Amino acid sequence: HDGARQFLEAAKWHLGPANVGVSETQYRLGYLYANGQGVQYDVAEAERWWLAAAKARHHGGHRSRWRGTSENRLG
Repeated sequence: HDGARQFLEAAKWHLGPANVGVSETQYRLGYLYANGQGVQYDVAEAERWWLAAAKARHHGGHRSRWRGTSENRLG
């Protein structure tokens, strides 16, 4: 499916810059993990990336911290 492939490619593309501290990619990678798009659904990993983005002063990192359970996936 093309949509799934696009999310997988997006996750791969974001991982490198996120690992070196690019806050926008950290924020977006958190979103992908929170929604299981291109990566395994993982709340803890989403939180980790959003916290990293917030520490890097990303404007959305502090607002996107996980606020629920698996029933509350973002979307």
